[in-house]
Amino acid sequence: MNNLTNIFFEEKVAGGQVYFSNKNSGARLDNLSDYSDNKEHTHNTNMGELEYWRSRYIRVPDEFLKKFPEMTYEKAQKYYDKYLLGLKKLLIKQLPYLKTNYGYVSLDKLWYDRFYYKNQTYYIYKEFCDLRPFFSVVTKGNNLKKADNNFQKNSEVYIFNQKLIDTLIDHGDINELVGIYYGELSDTIIDTMEFIPIDMQSLNAYIYNTTQEIEKTQKNSSYETKLYRNLRQAKYIRIISEFFYPVKQQYMLPQIPQPSPYGRMYYKGINIQNISKEVRSAVLGDYYSYDLNAAVYAIKLMLAKRILTEQNTSDYGLFTYTKEYLDKKSLIRKKLSEHIKKYPKPEKLVKEAITAIGFGARISGGSWLIDGQWHTTSIEDIIMNPIDRHNFMTDPWIKNFVKEQQQLTKFITDYYIDDEFINEVTNTPNMFGKNGKVRSTQVMSYVFQHAEKAIMDAITCDIPVIARVHDSFITKHKLSNEQLLSIKYKLNQIEPLMTLDCESFHAWINQEHYDDECDIDMAFSKITGVKHIKPNITIDYKYVPKQNDYYDSIMSYEQKDYDEYDPFMNDEEF
Repeated sequence: MNNLTNIFFEEKVAGGQVYFSNKNSGARLDNLSDYSDNKEHTHNTNMGELEYWRSRYIRVPDEFLKKFPEMTYEKAQKYYDKYLLGLKKLLIKQLPYLKTNYGYVSLDKLWYDRFYYKNQTYYIYKEFCDLRPFFSVVTKGNNLKKADNNFQKNSEVYIFNQKLIDTLIDHGDINELVGIYYGELSDTIIDTMEFIPIDMQSLNAYIYNTTQEIEKTQKNSSYETKLYRNLRQAKYIRIISEFFYPVKQQYMLPQIPQPSPYGRMYYKGINIQNISKEVRSAVLGDYYSYDLNAAVYAIKLMLAKRILTEQNTSDYGLFTYTKEYLDKKSLIRKKLSEHIKKYPKPEKLVKEAITAIGFGARISGGSWLIDGQWHTTSIEDIIMNPIDRHNFMTDPWIKNFVKEQQQLTKFITDYYIDDEFINEVTNTPNMFGKNGKVRSTQVMSYVFQHAEKAIMDAITCDIPVIARVHDSFITKHKLSNEQLLSIKYKLNQIEPLMTLDCESFHAWINQEHYDDECDIDMAFSKITGVKHIKPNITIDYKYVPKQNDYYDSIMSYEQKDYDEYDPFMNDEEF
């Protein structure tokens, strides 16, 4: 494609796909991967790179000044800054999690800001949206408070010029980013925060390495999208931790608890729960993560068995597929992975698919509701190859397993749905359908999450935990055999098939420093004639598989006195 004049950037941009909505509107440049394509057009070579970009792309558009000639430049810039701030508030929370260029936003707030010129009212968003566009509306939402879900309430938009938004954020006011994520701060709010310690050296190394990796990655690929998504998460956390440094005199990530009425603990803004594993390892450095194995199935089985016990009924011969999966997960996943031919890690895909089934994912697609939130993940999204997906879903074991999960969910929800329960959840969001009846999937979610929280409270009460992520917890150091034995005993009391897995993660090191050290070693080898063997240093985090004897110690259960511990003795947990 020939070089096209891009009104938005006021430069000639080589390549890319450019759309013009009309003669006077700004061009919309998709997937601008590198601003360096434009740097050759810099006219003032004495101007610093940051100053150049700020002067070219953050200043008020000339077209606006021509339309309002009697307006002072300072006032025009003030209105343009309001426009940019409104866009940041709209997009900044979505950018670190976008898997595509599509997102859902509420457009109402963009129309709040206005100004007056010669006795006429003008809306800031309307005046700048064509001159400096950042997204286009694909499907307009109804913006009704009682919409069935957020996809109906909000408008679907296609976001472009994402890299320019990154530049505005990177070089913007740190108070803006913190304000968007945490609102107006006060001593009271800060006192409610949970502070997570950050390994800043590891985080900086990750940001550097990822930036270098993006330079070598195929443009507009899914891998590039993932790298940008992770990079934004890491950068935002670094900015936020620098802002809060004076509070604790060390780099910390603040988390404002937001307990869900369904039982789980969530946090406001960017936090340890909602970032990727790569970024989590960069933020925390070296750490250990302990997860309940197949938690959704273990907890559902535990609930069902307790109901049967209350009814003086044995669980013998019931829920056999669930018990088999909990007992022989690895073998079953390995067997089912034989159906996956078009993916390099078939067992990982099988694990994701089975987990999604446990949470109610549709077999044939569509959205599903859990914890009051709509999700679009289905088996189609996980196993994308139609042949592999068909073979997986028609496997006799999977068909019987899915059928049993439906029966198990119905058995549990039928037990809990009574007048007392309905009174308890009357004000719980999305619990009732349009017909006024409770949604069984939401009842299952409510009961499951309260049980999950009770279990995690029980097994972590004496553990130095850095953070909890629903059915897992994180520690800085590896737990002792004594601590693991205590947890194993408690889990065995709750449900014998409930087990714990462990993964270790390592801090990131700067690839540049590593390369420099290797260059020095090679030079030393040439001078001395002594061959240098490059050390095997892992830059990325690595997974450590569970060891068979990891949870055992030389002591048996009988050799130590434990109190009977049952977090479900109090029915009020539900």
